[in-house]
Amino acid sequence: MKLLHTSLRCCVSAFLFTGCGDDAAATVDVTAAELSDSSASDVGETAIPQETTESGDVAADSVLDTDGLSPCEKACVEQHPTGSSLLKAWLDCQEDACKAFDPTTEEGDACIFASFSPDNPDAACGDETQRCFSNTDAGCKELVDLAADRCEPAALPMSEEALGGVSLCIIEVGWNATPAVQALAWPLYLCVFSGPPNGCVEECLLGADACRACAADKCKVFYDPCIANSSGTPITPAVVPADAADCRAVFQCMNSCGP
Repeated sequence: MKLLHTSLRCCVSAFLFTGCGDDAAATVDVTAAELSDSSASDVGETAIPQETTESGDVAADSVLDTDGLSPCEKACVEQHPTGSSLLKAWLDCQEDACKAFDPTTEEGDACIFASFSPDNPDAACGDETQRCFSNTDAGCKELVDLAADRCEPAALPMSEEALGGVSLCIIEVGWNATPAVQALAWPLYLCVFSGPPNGCVEECLLGADACRACAADKCKVFYDPCIANSSGTPITPAVVPADAADCRAVFQCMNSCGP
């Protein structure tokens, strides 16, 4: 399960900017040709049919292989069989797209990141990513407004540890956005939470207002197009399809198990 752990590490590192994806992508150019990309609690009907047996159970080849997983991770898979099926499809796609690279190297990290990055129109695993990690919320400006309202902690200034939780909250809010909105919001997020001197980490410790002011300045090239993309209506989080909600749940569960 080397790829599973690499993918989870790469995703979490991308969310917290501790050494995968953004930095790795700058180290190696992984092109589309070389690769040949829940905050809401309501759950709707399953959108993507799962392969099942005659008894109605999810087929074995649609479920994550638990060999090599920790007891905590195994429990996550057992608790979320439908979500595990979608997550498996996502990971299988990455494995196929990045089979030319060692998943433990920076090149492997960069390939994995490129395969699901929302702002990469040629992302090899874009369809698989969207099935789990996108929805119908419209308006990049409204997404920023919602994230600021939902994710800012009561106590300010916040600690760097608290900012890590805020960054994950922003990611989870973004899971409900449309792919088009995510394509605008993702590079803005990467810019804001990048390391000094370019990003806004120090300002974001002071709260949403200071963070947005910095983003409008240091990340203007991404901030302006995002804010210009407005639905004109505040977001009322959409219902999450049952399979996507379960996919997000197993992803979050396995991340919480630690290394």
